[in-house]
Amino acid sequence: MILNQRQKVENAVAYFAQEYRRAYKRWPAQMWIYKLLALLDFRILKATGRPCLGLDYFAMENGPVPPYLYDNRHNENVSATYRFTPSLEGGGKIYIQALKKPELEYFSDRAVNEMERLSQEFILSGKGLSYLIEATHKLRSWETAWNAALNFGRRRMLMEYSDEFSPDIHTKPTDELSWEEEAFLAYEKRREAELREAE
Repeated sequence: MILNQRQKVENAVAYFAQEYRRAYKRWPAQMWIYKLLALLDFRILKATGRPCLGLDYFAMENGPVPPYLYDNRHNENVSATYRFTPSLEGGGKIYIQALKKPELEYFSDRAVNEMERLSQEFILSGKGLSYLIEATHKLRSWETAWNAALNFGRRRMLMEYSDEFSPDIHTKPTDELSWEEEAFLAYEKRREAELREAE
């Protein structure tokens, strides 16, 4: 993961964890954070052609799950900004605790506004986790990947950002692309180049 991307992810996690604690006086279960990050990424993607954080997500039964966080859920020292905390009651429940105030200067004004909207809509509204999960099930990328997982008898499938756009985005003539689709294709090329350089 590129440094700037990691900083954005860590600060988004801290932001949503602190917002949840402010509303409920306790830290959120990991599932809350996973879903909020996915909605942040996909809502910014639809508006700008580029995801806010650029995380990979698996479509699982209860919505998107970012493997970058999920695979580190038993590592209590994964970050200086947040940590995973197992429930004292046992049962495998894991909470995410912010360790410091989020630094929002890593985000555009649009992203900060979207984070505030997500907090209002899903945390401060008191509507509960099922409402949040239902919102993630409306993502075209989740639905496409989850249906593929079910067809192959799997419990998860990697989501594709491109599924949020028209199915022929990679073959459509340039003059027929929306500006969001053009921005996404440019983002996709840049990301592939960054991943090659990081290897």
